[in-house]
Order: sequence, then C-alpha cells, then structure tokens
Amino acid sequence: MNTRPEHEDLKSLAPTLTSIPKVDPFVVPEGLFERFPHQVQAHVTTQVPGLRWTPWVKRLALALPLSAVLAGAWWLFRSTEGPVEQAAVVIPETTVDELELLDDPEALAALYESEGSSVASANVDLTEDELAAWLETEQTDLSQLITEL
Repeated sequence: MNTRPEHEDLKSLAPTLTSIPKVDPFVVPEGLFERFPHQVQAHVTTQVPGLRWTPWVKRLALALPLSAVLAGAWWLFRSTEGPVEQAAVVIPETTVDELELLDDPEALAALYESEGSSVASANVDLTEDELAAWLETEQTDLSQLITEL
C-alpha cells in the first residue's frame, strides 16, 4: 500500500499547480467600499482634453463639402458637346417572295450582289475554336455541311 500523502502525488504530476499559493480569492482590501465610489466619481468628472474647434476648422468643415457639391453640379451640367444625333436605320419593306429567297443560299447571294451590298464580300476571320463553337451552338450537322460545300 502507498503511504505517501495525496499532495505528494500531485507535486510529481502537476508541479505548476501545486506551486500556486493557497489563499482565499474572495478577500476584499481594507476600505474598498468606502473609497471606490469617490474614486469613480473623481475619474468621471475630470475633463479629457479633446479636439478644439478653432474658427478656421469650422469654416473648413463647412467649405469642403460645399465646394465638392458645387464642383459636382458644375461637372454634371456643363455642356461641352451639342446634342447627340442618333443614326436612323432604314429597313426596307420585304415581300413574302424575298423572305422565301432567304432559305435558298444561292438566291440569297444573288440578292446581295444585285443590291451592291458589302455583305456578300464580307470576310470574317474566325479561329478554328470560334468556328467549332458557333457550329455547335447552331447544332449544325457537319456531314450535311460538307456535302453542301
């Protein structure tokens, strides 16, 4: 049987814990309740020096936002350019026969050539990836495309 007291076992297991002094933590210093309210009141009534608002600081605090508002209004209402003219797009009337021609590629090419349009001679430079992506989004059958070309 072990004849050593328990605190000796604790000393070997937790030396820091056993080194803490054993005192009553709830002891209040003498006269604390008499002095404490007066100390708090004295601390509260002392005035902490703050920012002094000199007259020029007050004027500056008013002038800066006012000048920013005036500059913004001037920039907003200034007129450097005249009114913007919008380009008018004229869409010619299309007959049913012309709309049916749009399904036939040869007739469509002839229609563009007869009107002198630059669409028939337009050159579009696409990379292979862009062309493949376009064909995929249009769900084009590649074998049918090859036979038509």
